[in-house]
Amino acid sequence: MGSGNALHNGYSSAEIDGSIRVTQRFVERDRSVDRFRAIQRVVAKEVPLVPLWQKKNYVAARPAVTGGHYLVADNSGVWRLWELRRERSAG
Repeated sequence: MGSGNALHNGYSSAEIDGSIRVTQRFVERDRSVDRFRAIQRVVAKEVPLVPLWQKKNYVAARPAVTGGHYLVADNSGVWRLWELRRERSAG
């Protein structure tokens, strides 16, 4: 959410930038929890980003293709194409 963020959404806030810098000072990450909560409140109020993805993945395959369930089984975002297999026909 900071200026120049990886999303390149153009959002900039001196308050957010300052809070992010403060959180980066703590080696003990639990000490930055309150600052992250403050950042979340500002972001919720200003709404600089509306996520459009809802973690819905779909896999379409023919019955002879197995392993499709591995493509959407976890939250890693990795499509495990190496898990796909074509069943050999029994005839």
